[in-house]
Amino acid sequence: MNTSLAVAAEKAPALTLADVRRMKISLPPLSGAYPRTDDEVAQTRAAIARLDVPASPDWIKGRIGTFLMHFYVSGLPAPAVRAISDDWAATLEDFPQWAIEAACLWWIGPDNDKSGVKPSPARSPAAPRPKPGCCALQRARLSAGSATATTRPPS
Repeated sequence: MNTSLAVAAEKAPALTLADVRRMKISLPPLSGAYPRTDDEVAQTRAAIARLDVPASPDWIKGRIGTFLMHFYVSGLPAPAVRAISDDWAATLEDFPQWAIEAACLWWIGPDNDKSGVKPSPARSPAAPRPKPGCCALQRARLSAGSATATTRPPS
């Protein structure tokens, strides 16, 4: 990845699920289409750089703390709560904020047959399944990786 894109992406505010939905609508390669112009290739590469920025450990700890409130949590001493949140942060440190958010919502939602089961870091909302949106993101990476306006989609 272009180093300047990665640096710019890391400085940008974290993406929300709504941001990701808007990006997929406005940028067809994020939904699996092949880039049509050099400008679309550049925009796709910049979007991928932003989509790949991992969530901060503090954000992960806060989101997982809220997520776990949906399940019974006994009164634990503060050091134990900190240790648990550190475990979750270590497990999810490579995931972007939007993917963790989508996975948490999926876990507690109607599409998860085991939504009543309290997850552990090993069975985290992101771990048992791919990052939400990863298939379209992978296709966008592949199509933008070597594409120019003069190239054609692979047949």
